[in-house]
Amino acid sequence: MSVRIIKMKSIFLFLVYVMMASATVMAQDTFEKAFNAGLANAKGGKYDAAIADFTTAIKLRDNNPKAYFYRGLSYYATKQSVEAISDFTATLKFDINYNEAYKYRGVLYNNEGSHKKALEDLNVATKMFPNDREAHLNKGIALSNLGELDAAIIEFDWAIKANSNDTKVFLYKGVALLKSEKFDEAVENLTKSLTLDPNNADAFLNRGISYRMQEKTDYAISDYSKAILIKPSDPDLYFNRAIAYDMTDNYQKAIQDYSKSIELNPNDGDAYFNRGISKVHNGNEDDGCIDISTASKMGIESADVVREKVCKK
Repeated sequence: MSVRIIKMKSIFLFLVYVMMASATVMAQDTFEKAFNAGLANAKGGKYDAAIADFTTAIKLRDNNPKAYFYRGLSYYATKQSVEAISDFTATLKFDINYNEAYKYRGVLYNNEGSHKKALEDLNVATKMFPNDREAHLNKGIALSNLGELDAAIIEFDWAIKANSNDTKVFLYKGVALLKSEKFDEAVENLTKSLTLDPNNADAFLNRGISYRMQEKTDYAISDYSKAILIKPSDPDLYFNRAIAYDMTDNYQKAIQDYSKSIELNPNDGDAYFNRGISKVHNGNEDDGCIDISTASKMGIESADVVREKVCKK
């Protein structure tokens, strides 16, 4: 049965605000007026207006890296990632040493799942500014998603030394340790994350998975249940708690949780497959085989094998 670990994304919007707030206003001419108006609108959270102002500035001076960079930040703030990446790329075209553009383009590549591209950018960022904590943190995220777990943990440890009060970095390190099957260390770091933020559903989820992998099913169920109280609309939480119920032969509760997971995510073939197996174990072979067949139609290869062995029709 499959178990899901959170995909790590980068924290960015707060950094957008910090960058905007620290930007230097230029002396006034036509270009600078448009640029400064963009900064003012961005600082005030008026990102669409800021984009229009920066676009005006770029039309007046199309080789200015700062105009592209701050328009890129504004695009990101409005969830226009493609445009933001394009602007950070333009920034680097006109200033190859613009470190922040490498960092934030790397963040965006991470978020869209292009982790190799993210790592390339974040390698440059950490070399140019080796004390940039956010660059190290996001480099760790890229490495973890690429499966380079030992290297990722080194980056997370660097980020922890720079700020040991960040709940997210302990979460990310805990996930990397979980992927490395270092379950005790994973639990330790995820517990630290929860100490800093008791409402972190992802930390409860991944600590629950760590406990489940150690066959500490009661602890796992407890953590999944706490996560569900925080994020009741997250199908992965019900899915993982159902696995733990399966491990304790509590098939009825497992079926209920798989059903809730399917209700929240009807396109999840794994949930149909697992629910089918639970139904078969619970003595309801006909209904179980319907679920297994549904999973097979949804592309779950193992469902074909089980259907041939278990289902009569």
